[in-house]
Amino acid sequence: MKKVVFSIIVLFLININFAFADIYSEDNLYGQPVTNITHITIYNLNSSDFWDSLNTPSDIDGSLYNWINFWNRSGTNVFLHHLGDNVGIGTASPNDYLHILTTNTGNQDMLSLEAAYEAEHLGPALKFIRAGSVLARIRGIEEGGWDGGLTFEVFEVNGGSIGRDGATTEAMRIDQYGNVGIGTASPNYPLTFAASTGSKINLFAGQNWGMGIQAQLIQFITHSSAGDFTFGYGISDALTRIMTIEGTGNVGIGTVSPTHELNVVGDLNVTGTIINDAIYAQLSDLNDQTFASADVGQAINLTTTDEINGLSVSESNVTISIAGVYSIFAQPQVTAGAGDAGNFHMWLEKYNTTQWLNVSNSNVELTLDSLDEDVIPLIVVIKLNANEKIRVMGSVSDTGIKLDTQDPATEPTIPSIIFTMYRVGN
Repeated sequence: MKKVVFSIIVLFLININFAFADIYSEDNLYGQPVTNITHITIYNLNSSDFWDSLNTPSDIDGSLYNWINFWNRSGTNVFLHHLGDNVGIGTASPNDYLHILTTNTGNQDMLSLEAAYEAEHLGPALKFIRAGSVLARIRGIEEGGWDGGLTFEVFEVNGGSIGRDGATTEAMRIDQYGNVGIGTASPNYPLTFAASTGSKINLFAGQNWGMGIQAQLIQFITHSSAGDFTFGYGISDALTRIMTIEGTGNVGIGTVSPTHELNVVGDLNVTGTIINDAIYAQLSDLNDQTFASADVGQAINLTTTDEINGLSVSESNVTISIAGVYSIFAQPQVTAGAGDAGNFHMWLEKYNTTQWLNVSNSNVELTLDSLDEDVIPLIVVIKLNANEKIRVMGSVSDTGIKLDTQDPATEPTIPSIIFTMYRVGN
């Protein structure tokens, strides 16, 4: 008889398109298999209609409703909250649309997603949808040989919908070893990025503080030249800094404010060779040099470059490439002709982008009698800026005085002038 009644109910459900039937015993409503069918309530999920075999809708819990508020299967209760749409598994008071509760302690498997095996790197996923278009998926995959991993998939369409079943693209993966790959499906280290150049890590939103990579180059990046790099110990808020690289390029060891390219506070122990890539020049002239007019300054020629590094020479003018303090020496070979006597003056001029100006306190004087021959040194220490130019100037009180070149038979030539300069500091 029970089978006949149940068959009639099933046929009735199919014919009137109802979606749920609640079959229970008045004597044992919540928890055990039904033994005597005394009450049947059928709920139509498409409308508010219901059919109750015996009682009014307030029969079960004292409130009117037309939805199922209780299922029972194998002793595990599943509830549909009668005041909302929340579903509870193991709880009659679900806080969210799906609330799963267990009173067991320790690690508990709470939800399983299972799909049949098809191929490596495929598997079941949680899918996230907004307004009918898939946004992202979290997928469990087989990495091969029963090894498991997770992929995080996203979709960017810039305004268009791809539907609920649209394809998403893997953006991040956690493999079977716990390695994380961003932009790569084969992370071989705890954190691996895609095989592409560009910025990889940014530590401060809205500004560039991080790391990047280019061909054969790893980059450590600050927002501006005011930013520094430092190495130290402790914690970020109370770091003891032991080495600093300023955004300007100055390196400080034992100081957080280096004033030079390398500033070491403490002892320095060098076991190798210190290679000094110095800035220097030695110039000369192998021709006699005369003066067209008395007491009128003219540039002294420096036409022969003996040695030079980090400087440039054009028309006897020396151009500075790197700013700094320079030491300058000039030694002319001065002679007076027969019946000629007077003074020879020599000094420096500096070009400051618009005009040549005398360098203060650089002038020296040599007094000669007829047929005298002598050398007078000019020694100057001067701070010069990049792209500034300097030149050696001379004048005579008697045009019979000149700069003389000599060629001893078994010795090197004596130039009319030897000019030397080198950078000694910042």
